[in-house]
Amino acid sequence: MSGGRWRRWQRAALPHLVGRRVLDVGCGPGHFLSELIAAGYDAYGLEQSTEMWAGASRRLARKGQPGHLIAGDALELPFADASFDALVLTFPPPFVRDARFWSEAARVLGPSGRVVVVEGATSNARLWPGILERIWEALEGHARAPEETPVNGRLNARRITTTTPDGTIWLIVADKTQT
Repeated sequence: MSGGRWRRWQRAALPHLVGRRVLDVGCGPGHFLSELIAAGYDAYGLEQSTEMWAGASRRLARKGQPGHLIAGDALELPFADASFDALVLTFPPPFVRDARFWSEAARVLGPSGRVVVVEGATSNARLWPGILERIWEALEGHARAPEETPVNGRLNARRITTTTPDGTIWLIVADKTQT
């Protein structure tokens, strides 16, 4: 569906990350998690799907990066308070709209922590996959970047739109507020 752009779109999160300790929430097959580790981040992945977790585990083991993957639920993050500098989510499932996730995110972030969500993207291509995206949008009638995000009072969120040669990418960047 992305015309091979998915992983490049994920990288739109990189300039917005803070600190060294990063949690890739819903890391799926582990492609981006492996890139984070290779780039020098002390990165961990959280995945609830057994199939995705197994694929990510194999990928990390092949790359000599074992031990960076945790099975768990994004609505009940299995980490101590202030465990991470940043959380990153790329093309996340609907739990990103759940207030419980945002509460948990604020809990596990350190004092100057940040959540970066690559929320969606479309290609700039007129043909593939651009035509498919336009058909999908017309049939589904969905907004590309929903306006409502249930961020709690401990996080200050803003929307960012980035345009690259590969497409337009929508992000949510939420900084932990000082209390």
